[in-house]
Amino acid sequence: MDIIDAFPHILPKPLFERMVAAAETPSARSWLNGSSRQTGLYELDVRFRMMDARPGYQQILTLGTPPLEQVASGATLRDLATLANDSMAELCHRYPDRFLGFAAGLPMGDPDASVKELERAINQLGARGVQIFTNVNGHPLDEPRFEPLFAKFSELNKPVWVHGARSFIYPEFASEEESRYGLWLALGWPYEMGLFMARVVLAGILDRYPNLRFLTHHGGGMIPTFGQRVASSPIGFQGPEHAPEVDAFSALEKSPVEYFKMFYADTTVGGEARTIRASLDFFGSDQVLFASDWPFGPPTDDGQIGPTLSAIDRLGLSEAEHAKLLRANAQQLLLT
Repeated sequence: MDIIDAFPHILPKPLFERMVAAAETPSARSWLNGSSRQTGLYELDVRFRMMDARPGYQQILTLGTPPLEQVASGATLRDLATLANDSMAELCHRYPDRFLGFAAGLPMGDPDASVKELERAINQLGARGVQIFTNVNGHPLDEPRFEPLFAKFSELNKPVWVHGARSFIYPEFASEEESRYGLWLALGWPYEMGLFMARVVLAGILDRYPNLRFLTHHGGGMIPTFGQRVASSPIGFQGPEHAPEVDAFSALEKSPVEYFKMFYADTTVGGEARTIRASLDFFGSDQVLFASDWPFGPPTDDGQIGPTLSAIDRLGLSEAEHAKLLRANAQQLLLT
């Protein structure tokens, strides 16, 4: 079966070791401690064993968590991004039948350096696009300092992978100091992906750069089921101090739902058929791509790959829709 996995993860071993040595925060150290148990992230023999068991299966490489800017700052952060992209480019060069390309990682804590590294990764290393996260050390991506990056994404006309960034340091309630029960991941990531998408839309970013193509992880988060709620919410109901938000909403060229439907989504939803169906119904069969989140998932060699394929088989797709989901959509969005 010919499959392109559009959103698996990797931390090439030289990068992983450097991240462990450089980690500056408890959050980063916690992330990396968890990642150390996912040996497929950094041990190629584990990855190749899984891939060899699935003939026709290929990957487009994306970095795993934590975001580089949660690990370090300054020159160390910039060096991590350089090492990440050099390492992924080398793997794609050495194993072109396995890895069809990679999404560049950026030192997002330094927007100016991110623009430079993006240009290098695309123009010199051949990156297929770029991966960003739903926040940058707690800052939303619609802050003015990130505007040059969106302009550059648009200029280069390459797809943008979007991954969750929430961690345990984000409590659900103001009375607590950190998230409990792992809800920052189970519920926080779908919520924050929806926040990212809504902020991009309501800030007018897709009006200014209508050619941007975002591939959202985990099925587009909450948007396939709650997009209309966002669109119908009484923005600015808090009072006149929110007039600028009302004005921004009114200035949009289309309804929010029309913008939400411009995004792309993947199938990384824990192998649940009805959630994949919700993404297909909302975004359309041309804008949903197979992805596995590998190596994360059940403690088996193929993680979520098998459960996700089984879920897709239960959807009753036509042969053409099936082919688009497993391969053709990725070829169209990510490899052209």
